[in-house]
Amino acid sequence: FLQCYESLASSIKKDLESIGCGKTMPLLIVGHSLGGCLTMLALFRLRAAGFNVVKGYTFGQPRVGDSVFARAFEAALAGAQVYRVTNRDDPVPHVYLRGPFQHVGTEVYYWDEAAHQTCTGNEDPMCSVMHESSLLLPAIKCIMSKFICPHRTYFALEQPLPPLLLHCDARPLFLPH
Repeated sequence: FLQCYESLASSIKKDLESIGCGKTMPLLIVGHSLGGCLTMLALFRLRAAGFNVVKGYTFGQPRVGDSVFARAFEAALAGAQVYRVTNRDDPVPHVYLRGPFQHVGTEVYYWDEAAHQTCTGNEDPMCSVMHESSLLLPAIKCIMSKFICPHRTYFALEQPLPPLLLHCDARPLFLPH
């Protein structure tokens, strides 16, 4: 994930400048799946570069780093609102095993389309982690068809979310697929 982010980092900063997003303007970053991993890395790196990162949202994001990264991320983004949205049957947030890898941000776990809870800690046992051992069928659904894959159905959208969206002072910047 880091190599992928590094390949985009200079263009992200240039694109932010091109839409007039200076370091002091509030910055929101949103991503889905791989874009969610890139979102977390962008939040961390842009904050370290002095940008006013205030919010981040990811949907169906795999674990990005290890416990050292998680601690550094939480310290660097203290005060920012960082939410990681998951749904019950999405296998992707569990692709990389707990232990060597750890989630960052506050999980907002959807039991179904209407019911959700805000979780505590990076790996709350009462949220999506409790279903890690029962994700074989959802994974098979994802392999069989993108139309029945729970990873592609956040909030019942017809199309998947864009992989990465940066939003600065009411000016969105989409990065291509």
